[in-house]
Amino acid sequence: MPHLNLSGRSLSWAMILLLFFSSCKKDIHPIPSGVKVDSKPNKASILPFPLDWEGANNQYMPSPTTLLAPWAFGSNQEFISDIAFDYKVSDGWELVFNTFSTTGTTSPAFFALYNKWRGLLRLYLYLPPSTPTPSTYLNDGLSLSGVGVSPMLNYIGVAQAIDYNNNVRNTTQVEPFRIQASGGWQVGQYEVAFDPNIQTVGYDQLKMIWNMQAVDVSQFNVSGAINGTIAGTISQQAASPDLSGTVTSAINAAYTGMGQSLVNLTPAAAGLSTAMFNAGKSAIQSGLNNIVKNIFSGIFGGSSSPTVQQVQLSLSASVTLTGTLTSTSGLGNPSLVIPGCLNSQTAPGYVPGYLGRMGVFYLSAKPKVNITEAIGGVINSYQGYHQNVVRHNYSIDNNSFSVVYNPDVINSSSSGAHIENFKKELIYFGPIIGPIGTWITADGTTETVGAVSIQSNCTYSDNDQWFGPGIPLHQSHGATAVRISFNVVPNTNPTNISPLIVKTFYMTEVYQ
Repeated sequence: MPHLNLSGRSLSWAMILLLFFSSCKKDIHPIPSGVKVDSKPNKASILPFPLDWEGANNQYMPSPTTLLAPWAFGSNQEFISDIAFDYKVSDGWELVFNTFSTTGTTSPAFFALYNKWRGLLRLYLYLPPSTPTPSTYLNDGLSLSGVGVSPMLNYIGVAQAIDYNNNVRNTTQVEPFRIQASGGWQVGQYEVAFDPNIQTVGYDQLKMIWNMQAVDVSQFNVSGAINGTIAGTISQQAASPDLSGTVTSAINAAYTGMGQSLVNLTPAAAGLSTAMFNAGKSAIQSGLNNIVKNIFSGIFGGSSSPTVQQVQLSLSASVTLTGTLTSTSGLGNPSLVIPGCLNSQTAPGYVPGYLGRMGVFYLSAKPKVNITEAIGGVINSYQGYHQNVVRHNYSIDNNSFSVVYNPDVINSSSSGAHIENFKKELIYFGPIIGPIGTWITADGTTETVGAVSIQSNCTYSDNDQWFGPGIPLHQSHGATAVRISFNVVPNTNPTNISPLIVKTFYMTEVYQ
């Protein structure tokens, strides 16, 4: 056997290489199940530049000049303070995009984090110092572009329940912040629905576009409260991802992103009517106590912080822009490769650093509710017409749909999570007052969700109905929906980071 003669210098280099590859190995994330990655990367693809967003140097961004990170004290933070320190890897955050580096600058300059336990995509945009832009608010939105279709945006801007059959292409949000002459950070946060088919859609067939602009609007009217300022995010599904087309019209929008700060505000400071404010405050307090009440859509908890728990709340609000859109200013419009799409790593330009599919869950089909009618005796008669009490009995058709979880998140691995406290409830939108001379009541628990009254755990509704020539048997008696709720519990170290997720979906009514 030959004698190996390693000099001290050779041995040192061998040890350095061994330590290098050992340290690199720790940072390699396994490819989630079901994700297809091209084995021949495109030379034009750019992975996110390294970003130590949680490490020792997280107060600075990689930049040729000194640039404070969005959560660092001293930086201009034009976003809700509740999310400032919510970025820990142990709480589910992953790096998706990053254009910041020490070797150059890009425009627009942004990075993105994604929370796999909550299904939240958060984009951070840095605006350098510039001439002041007239603005009272920021207007941002996420849209889908291309020939592909996806339900990914169906959770954003939903004022009441989600329509499974309506694949949303554009969303728009109004943020209660403005452009500073000294520059600063703007943030857009969006909840993503799981699309089980996204792995079959190429990056050239469907992409996300993030749009942000400054708007100058004089006044809002939110559910009866006229205020010049707002404290939360007014979110809606729109024909286009900007505010221009809705300036003079009323909007039935979700009032999201209030966070835990709403609890410490007054109705006037929040820009809400007293009824809306109280409903939102009650929803937040219930959700953080793991109680599903006064909620259509929300995410509660998910942060290991002992002081500020995270809330992504949607309330049904009637919004009217009472002022005029005096000016707009475009700030950024980057196109983004969708994580988990077919061959996402071979796209030209910036590609995702997160390989999994986004979103926690979606449904396999639109849910159905079976309705049986029981017509009672005549209580009134008039010229050949008669009035009866009609009882509608409801039962969810559990065979009509299933809950589809993202296997890149919900799995048995040490980096995965499981579901606990799963619950389904039938929601009846009422009781409501019908035409003159009619009434509608329902059983269940009365809840107030923003500006809407509902009955949860409903099994039947009663209404009086006129019968006679030309009157259909099945008259409208209020909409029905199913509310899904559960906790996402990480398989490793689940303490304090098991968010409660709530979503409500309209149902198809099937008369038996």
